[in-house]
Amino acid sequence: MRINRKDLEVVIQRLNKMSKQKYRLDGAYGGWQLVYEIEDTTAINQVTYGFKPARELYDIIYAIIRYIEIESKKNVE
Repeated sequence: MRINRKDLEVVIQRLNKMSKQKYRLDGAYGGWQLVYEIEDTTAINQVTYGFKPARELYDIIYAIIRYIEIESKKNVE
């Protein structure tokens, strides 16, 4: 399956619903990175360093989502 910008935005929306941070997509040089906004400022921090192909970033974000799901299940038990 080919991953495009829309696919990345959908998975980031899912991540934002699960997280306390506000993540967003940043793109340049034909690649993408995940960043989050710092509260009360206009600054951002990189989560993934360097610009990655869409498929690689999609897999990274999905892994973060799975980690959050696993951690939340452990806290319930």
